[in-house]
Amino acid sequence: MVEITTFGSFVIRVNGKVVTASLKRTKKLWRLLNLLIINRDKPLHVSAILESLGNEDDPTVTYKNLHNLVHRLRNLLSGGSSDEHIIYNNNCYLLNTGNGLKIDAHYFEDYCIKSTDAGISPDQRLEFMEQAIEIYNGDYMLDSFCDDIWTPSTASRYKRMFTETAGRLANYYAQTGEYDKLIDVCEKGILLDPLEESFTQFMAKVLLAKNRVTQAILLCKDYILLLHNEMGVRPSHSFCSLYEEIKNSASRLPINNGKTLYTRKEEKPNNKAMPPKPENKLSNAAMLNNAEVFKDICKHETRLGKTYGTTAFIALISIAAKQNAALPTGKLDEIRSFIQESCKLSLRTSDVIAEFSPTQIAVLLSNIDVSLAEIITTRISDKIKSQYQADDITISFDVKPALVS
Repeated sequence: MVEITTFGSFVIRVNGKVVTASLKRTKKLWRLLNLLIINRDKPLHVSAILESLGNEDDPTVTYKNLHNLVHRLRNLLSGGSSDEHIIYNNNCYLLNTGNGLKIDAHYFEDYCIKSTDAGISPDQRLEFMEQAIEIYNGDYMLDSFCDDIWTPSTASRYKRMFTETAGRLANYYAQTGEYDKLIDVCEKGILLDPLEESFTQFMAKVLLAKNRVTQAILLCKDYILLLHNEMGVRPSHSFCSLYEEIKNSASRLPINNGKTLYTRKEEKPNNKAMPPKPENKLSNAAMLNNAEVFKDICKHETRLGKTYGTTAFIALISIAAKQNAALPTGKLDEIRSFIQESCKLSLRTSDVIAEFSPTQIAVLLSNIDVSLAEIITTRISDKIKSQYQADDITISFDVKPALVS
């Protein structure tokens, strides 16, 4: 029996014995195994494997090299037995998963897919959801030696499957009132993907339902702070509404043994007046970030869109001189600065601005429909063009949906 764990940590057990702890294998060996795992039941032609295993440091991997890698991998997985876990047929290699070879990623994917099958009973779908969530314990190949190009995309796909399946399971527990199980799912989701809003939102709702208002408030505060520190953005409108609901829902909270109640609004820990909040001069302005942060925020908005059905749009503002002439540096800086200030004052605080190049500025309009996005960009465009109507300058706007994989 061979068990390969790919989530959270990379471990291979052969007949119960860990064989990856003390063995230092070459990266190409793990790359080959990873390639076979990702492709599952799809036979891989030798030429495709050779091309995939090559890299800039060592662009050539010969047939002999591949034969040696396969031989080493077979010996590692067999544990001295005669089991053939890697099949060779018609110049192709394939993992033989039906011969005592268990890979957690394959089971996880199968359970996630089966949990959406309308042709089986609700109890069966529930069982598959629970099994899938139990298997997923972190990013795919998180601490392995696989530095290939396929692992990040595969890890992202599995994380998305986990988020979607865990969300459906949490929703089921919320509907059935199984709050303890719901908390377990949310705690695991928050641990593995702390930026995913849905887990914190579900957890806050169940804490509120159990009258644990203080914990719910602290949970929301921690998430809002995390989101701000990591990505410089605020939670979705639905999350902010829930947060306000939690703060205002219970005017009286139990303390000590639950028999003594007090009113939050009447609570006066001391007679000192609270210091005024510092004024934020940019509180009504959109945020200006660098390109990398902008990309991360776009990914976050895409995730929210998949979870809650919200939409976001990116407006790309380009500055160019007509007839391919070069704009003077001073003039270009002036125009770019004016555009940035116009956007900051014309947009909402949840919108984001970033400079991608000296002649391109991108604007992310979050949680908005296409008609309103067009109205906002037209307003900004008119303002900018009214300031710069020179015949030698062209300022163009291109608005598209924000779709980041």
